[in-house]
Amino acid sequence: MLGLVDLVFGPIPVTEAAARAAALGFAHIDVTVEVAEDEALALPVVDRYSPSPRPGRSTGAPPEAEGNWDRAVRAFRRAPGSLVEPWPG
Repeated sequence: MLGLVDLVFGPIPVTEAAARAAALGFAHIDVTVEVAEDEALALPVVDRYSPSPRPGRSTGAPPEAEGNWDRAVRAFRRAPGSLVEPWPG
């Protein structure tokens, strides 16, 4: 099951990004914008990304720097149910 993130299509509405992804044969879409649970998209939403820890959302790991890890741990503890998104950045 191969999916992609809506932002690969640039600054277009998520409804259009989902339709383009479906036309290309992707099975799901991950979103970086708010999508209502009942909003009809051409593909199911599997993950929701947030730039900072929020319950029910994925967030990238902090960049390596002095003190970043401790700040990230505190932020994730304040947002139970948030997920760490592994990424090479």
